[in-house]
Amino acid sequence: KSRHTGSYLFTAITILIDAFITYGAGTNVRFSRPFRAALLVASSAQLRDIVGTMLKAIPKLAEISVAYLALVLTYGIMGMNLYHSYYTSDGLGDFNSFSASCLAMFVLSTSENYPDIMRPAYDRNNVNVIFFVSYIIFSMFLLMNVVVAIVLEGYKAIREKKVSRDFIEETKALDVAFALLDVHNNGLV
Repeated sequence: KSRHTGSYLFTAITILIDAFITYGAGTNVRFSRPFRAALLVASSAQLRDIVGTMLKAIPKLAEISVAYLALVLTYGIMGMNLYHSYYTSDGLGDFNSFSASCLAMFVLSTSENYPDIMRPAYDRNNVNVIFFVSYIIFSMFLLMNVVVAIVLEGYKAIREKKVSRDFIEETKALDVAFALLDVHNNGLV
């Protein structure tokens, strides 16, 4: 019997109750939809390991998130001061306000719309590429790789504990099996 049976059962019952309430009330609002992911995680040991790794990495990821936020804010302020006159105020990828410049830097860190954000500044002066490339290097190649390293480090630690626990269980099982085969208690089979 799995120790996750209780969470699996609770989630399944919640989903069923929600379905009956939704069907009876004739509404499309379902409160149990997030529980579907919990049901999936409860039914898979590998997913439980991955979710456990992510949850244990949250404190370290919070530190990296603060560094990322500082990077976005710093480059957002610099971009607003340097490039506010280069862009039209279409709301996406411009540097006309603090919030728009921070949004542009966030979008730039995802590498989505990279040319649309950089192009107006680059068209004015080719040297402006230094600003954008340095941001890409810091955000994508340094900070995001640190995030991946933190998650992998946590996953490695969980796997090492699991391998160690499995080895101990295997050793105990072999000792029991040997004791059953050693009928004369002389250490020989």
